[in-house]
Amino acid sequence: MLSSTSSSSDRLPALQYRKIWLLSLALSLLLLGGWECFWRLKGYHRMPPSQDPRDWAILRKAALRDGNKAVVLLGTSRMILDFDTDTFTGATGIRPVQLAIEGKSPLAVLANLADDHNFDGTVICDFHEVFVYVTEGTRNSRMNLSSQDFVKAYTDRSFLTDLLPARVDEYSHKFFTQTFVFQIPELRPTNAIHYFVRGQLPPKPQDAGTITRDGVTISLAGRQLTGEELEKLRQHFEELTESCIKSTTTSNSLRADVATYVDGLVRRIQSRGGKVVFVCFPMGGKLWEINERSYPKKDYWDFLASHAAGTWIHFSDYPSLSGYNLPDWSHLDAGGRLRFTKALTDILIKGTPSETKSIIATSSAPS
Repeated sequence: MLSSTSSSSDRLPALQYRKIWLLSLALSLLLLGGWECFWRLKGYHRMPPSQDPRDWAILRKAALRDGNKAVVLLGTSRMILDFDTDTFTGATGIRPVQLAIEGKSPLAVLANLADDHNFDGTVICDFHEVFVYVTEGTRNSRMNLSSQDFVKAYTDRSFLTDLLPARVDEYSHKFFTQTFVFQIPELRPTNAIHYFVRGQLPPKPQDAGTITRDGVTISLAGRQLTGEELEKLRQHFEELTESCIKSTTTSNSLRADVATYVDGLVRRIQSRGGKVVFVCFPMGGKLWEINERSYPKKDYWDFLASHAAGTWIHFSDYPSLSGYNLPDWSHLDAGGRLRFTKALTDILIKGTPSETKSIIATSSAPS
């Protein structure tokens, strides 16, 4: 007797899954392509993003790529704007990894490198007392200048991300986040709908040649600002510095505590064969006056240099690192940036007067 039952696959037409997947993929690409074209026709263009923890984490991963030959740059905007990496690479043959973070103390990053048993390279750290002391001894919870959120983006990375080579991870992230206009935060669906229902278009991203903080726009292309803009910028830096100082706890032990903490971080890096160089970049005008009033060099910088390990280079101790034009009191002009970098690199290659040996070993060709 024939069975009255049969497989459902015998009765139903075979589904052509491959065609369905291809059709779904084609429709998705068509929708994304249309979304991209719509915004580009409206005049939106992709700008290189400002610093964010995810981009920084990719660079942090690259700091391990060259082993003991690696050179890592830490600090704030001065390390970003006043240190020319091309000049340094041309003189040493080494391409440094830029890990400086605008407006943040570098100590959390230095601690992360000290904790990393795989790091045995050289650190060049822009050390500015105002940012360091306000972070380590603040009494204002809103004055958050720590770089811990950037470090967390690196330490919390996934296992799969770790499997990717640093260059692949970097290029893939840049491709998807810096190529397509629809990836701009202002154009994400939830944000775009918010403006559409009001009959408006989202604001266009600001020109990447500038950085805006607290309503002040800083030009990155040579900083060719008008007199009025420069005056506004100087006032901004003056107020920020005073605010940081007022938010810092006045403790007799703070200076010694920071020295002890920094000394421990440096010695852990040195124990693996690494080196740490602290640099005080040039300051001028009222910023230098405020810094000397609150943190006199002889009482703070010189104290740290004598109580903490590492190499300490202060611009005022070297004629070749002094006398530059600082239009906004905080950053060098375009020409000064190149001359200062060359002078600092020469010191790193030849050694300081107290050490008289090379800090950076030059390579035969740029890496």
